[in-house]
Amino acid sequence: MREDDFDHYKALVSVWFSDPTCLTWSELTGLDDVARVFGADLAAAEHMSVEDAQVEQYNADIPGVLPILVAGTIGSWTLVVEPNGCEGARPEVLRALSARGRAVSVLLDSGQGDRMGYATAGELRAVRMTTSPPARRRRLLGGADAIIDLANAEDLFARQAAALLAAEHITGERLTEEWLLSGLTRMFVEDPLPDDIVPERYRDHRVLNDP
Repeated sequence: MREDDFDHYKALVSVWFSDPTCLTWSELTGLDDVARVFGADLAAAEHMSVEDAQVEQYNADIPGVLPILVAGTIGSWTLVVEPNGCEGARPEVLRALSARGRAVSVLLDSGQGDRMGYATAGELRAVRMTTSPPARRRRLLGGADAIIDLANAEDLFARQAAALLAAEHITGERLTEEWLLSGLTRMFVEDPLPDDIVPERYRDHRVLNDP
């Protein structure tokens, strides 16, 4: 990990992600497919930057207002940004997004804890809080865990910057301010995937295998 790479993301999170935000990368090539997984309506989409979507979301302090997401292409991936949302961090969504490839999510939420997830071939391979060591058998791809481990867990910006740098390590694509300010696609989340009947953390529990 080069220091200038880390500094790039530390500057980005300090300016852009002071409020809870979920970022989700997917190798699904069609925006239609990504929108369907998130339960968003592409027919009602509008062109909008992440900056404008943040303003719209945080000003919509009305019960029943639908959550929004902003999506666009970044290299060979589709990136979804959810201002004050967390659909992309759900196991159900990550598994569906990775059905024909890979998916990575970074949930930046200083109140509830920052979290990173990785899925491939329709299976959730790893989920970790940035303040905790990785699970022994469920590690992130390559050296992504090591990048997070190098960050000072007491430094919020450092911790969040490390998570985004780890996502870059997996995807090979750098998130920039120019991308966040570009004309992307804003959609409303109208029909999210239902929760699993058996939560992800209990899927391999021995009790479920006992008739």
